[in-house]
Amino acid sequence: MSRRIILIVLDGLRPDSVGDALTPHMAALALTGVTFTHHHAVFPSVTRVNSASIATGCHPGNHGLVDNVLYLPGILPDPIDTGDHQALKTLDRATDGHLLDTPSLTEILGSAGRQVAVATTCTTGACFLQNPRGYGLTVNPGFISPERPGIPARFGTCPPKHRPATEANTWATAIATEYLWKEHRPDLMILWFCDPDHTQHGFGLGAQESHEAIRAADACVGRMVRTVYDSRERDDTDILVMSDHGWISHRAPLPVEKALIAAGLKQSPESREVVVAGQGVYLASDAGVSVQEVVACLQRLDGIGALFTREGGFGTFPLAAVSCGHSRSPDVLWASAWDAAANTHGVPGMALGGGAGGHGGASVYEMNATLIAAGPDFRRGVISRVPTGQADLLPTLLHLLGHPPAPGKDGRVLLEALADGVSEQEIEVRKETMTVEQGAYRSVLQRAHAGGSMYVDQANAVSRSRP
Repeated sequence: MSRRIILIVLDGLRPDSVGDALTPHMAALALTGVTFTHHHAVFPSVTRVNSASIATGCHPGNHGLVDNVLYLPGILPDPIDTGDHQALKTLDRATDGHLLDTPSLTEILGSAGRQVAVATTCTTGACFLQNPRGYGLTVNPGFISPERPGIPARFGTCPPKHRPATEANTWATAIATEYLWKEHRPDLMILWFCDPDHTQHGFGLGAQESHEAIRAADACVGRMVRTVYDSRERDDTDILVMSDHGWISHRAPLPVEKALIAAGLKQSPESREVVVAGQGVYLASDAGVSVQEVVACLQRLDGIGALFTREGGFGTFPLAAVSCGHSRSPDVLWASAWDAAANTHGVPGMALGGGAGGHGGASVYEMNATLIAAGPDFRRGVISRVPTGQADLLPTLLHLLGHPPAPGKDGRVLLEALADGVSEQEIEVRKETMTVEQGAYRSVLQRAHAGGSMYVDQANAVSRSRP
């Protein structure tokens, strides 16, 4: 029997949330497989950027989805929210099919005649990025593609996403287990839950509601695993459980746009000579404002962390240092400064940003993501400390499915985790630290390299007062 794979994503699940208390089903799965302790999100550590990297096996600089909000004035007049799949479809049409600059996993497999399926409760945009060419079947609360009237007739419409979003995630799990897995029978199925991220945005890390969301999502994982284990295909199915990024608590918003207006570098929030979108600053060719002026303003802003520009210089790292250099990238990309302070629930990690907490920065808390893999192709009861990242998923899954390697990808096959692979000692691992300075501002970037792939460990401003 041919190999089948299930990839389950728990949005925003920090690795330190995984254990017997909150995630007994994931903990039990980990005992039978491999736990990756140094798994990395890509920077910026936001959902749609990481969704694109998981889907394509590439970093943002190669797939082109460089932020949750994109400003492409030569293509579309206004910034677009990539959480909206209709906006992504508009961008895809406007770029002649180049929403992503490299084929996705579902496209590679689907075009080769393999069956794929996606079921998610995340935003329609994050879901669409997993299957942008519409192979197989995609199910989301916002759309089903291609339309299958039998699905809502049988399972009902998705319940509203409360916090926790237990009912919505249970709805997606029922479709995944009872219909997609048993009847649609995909070679690859992606199941993506909006929690704990959805609930943590409302209540913060460590809150009772956030813990409830984690337990409920873990129960959905358990239901999916039981469905596989109770079937005749248990010995032919690999299951990977992961998160798209980590999480950090927030003290207060980081007022980037207000700082630029106060410095006279931007006229008003509506003006387009200087545009703040997502975590980037974009300069019009006739703005009369230089990148260096914007950087100098931000370096004076309390709470600013590492800064990135196209070429680097004057206290910034080049965008290429975090594999985010693309024609769509902003002129200045920023992250908040961060520290290890605990929030009111005793969970470490604090930065500036909106709401109770979030992600997008370059802290170790946001860059460190969850990955567990179990099944016939993986070693059993192993903890792997070799650096891994989102771009490694596509090469590894193609390898497991017996598909030829896809050219032009940034990730690697995780051979050290495979039952017939190599030992960890055979993977060359290297760490490096880069430092930039400008006056009183100093920033440090730490990266890891393993098996020829690069991973961003963390970055921070280290000479300014913490936010």
